[in-house]
Amino acid sequence: MTKIKQEAMAKDEYAFKKMEKDVGVAEKIFKSRKINECRMSEMKVRFDMIEKVQIDTKEALKKITRKPAEYRALLKGLIKQGLIKLLEENV
Repeated sequence: MTKIKQEAMAKDEYAFKKMEKDVGVAEKIFKSRKINECRMSEMKVRFDMIEKVQIDTKEALKKITRKPAEYRALLKGLIKQGLIKLLEENV
């Protein structure tokens, strides 16, 4: 009787350890998914902000192109910045 009881206890212990391991794996998967969800939402917010900046910049450029003096000054400034970058060792 005790041998049967010991075998049953061993099987139960094995099953319990397997369940514990499975729960641990499930927790790791859940945690990983949540981290990835946070990263994706962060990336979406960043993308939306960059897109908004691009749209705002395009609108500002459209307004500046209507004023020749401001547009000329902007182009001169951009050309100067480009030339300065070309003189730098690390472009």
